[in-house]
Amino acid sequence: MQVHISTDEFQTMLKAALETLRCPLDGCDYVQEPPLRSQDMRRHLESHRSNKNRQKWVCCGVPREHMAVYGVTVPYNTITFKGIEMVNGCLRTFSRRDALVRHIKTQNNQCLAEEGFWHLLHAPEPPDSSASAM
Repeated sequence: MQVHISTDEFQTMLKAALETLRCPLDGCDYVQEPPLRSQDMRRHLESHRSNKNRQKWVCCGVPREHMAVYGVTVPYNTITFKGIEMVNGCLRTFSRRDALVRHIKTQNNQCLAEEGFWHLLHAPEPPDSSASAM
């Protein structure tokens, strides 16, 4: 169930959820098993936020000029993201960084990590890292 939740509403819901270990949203049966980890409940509540909140992280690939660093000779696609020509990105959006990282790491996925994820993916950083995708 996707709903628009303001920042203030989210904080109120999170506080209530941490006290009861239950999702406070009507119609959701999620109950958190002990031990209580606030980040787990926060992550669950984030899953209810509308698509407006999902566009924090975008699979936009890597700058075309750096594709050789990743062993790409023929990109499977080319897109323009924030004015930069990018390759091997699908433009799928994610509400959480870890979901984007998991998407990039998935075997048989041709998508590549955008700049800023090299340290998370243990991929080589291009020689000139001054170009930014975000």
